[in-house]
Amino acid sequence: GDGEDHMWNMVKLENNWYHVDNTWNDPIFTNAQKPKNYISYEFFLRTDEEMRKTHSWGNNLSKEVMLETEKEITNLNKNK
Repeated sequence: GDGEDHMWNMVKLENNWYHVDNTWNDPIFTNAQKPKNYISYEFFLRTDEEMRKTHSWGNNLSKEVMLETEKEITNLNKNK
């Protein structure tokens, strides 16, 4: 987001995919209005629509890629 390249995670909960950006939820703030130990959850479990307000991503982060990865993980777990 905001012109800087970085990665964030996707998690699947109850058949829905969500974004989790720990980089932007970093609890270190220089803003004097927030206490030093303040932890932000602003970018925790965000939908695509919510994340697009501040982030952008290319085609490499698609639902199809995530579903294929999920299938591979499921197959790996079955073979254990």
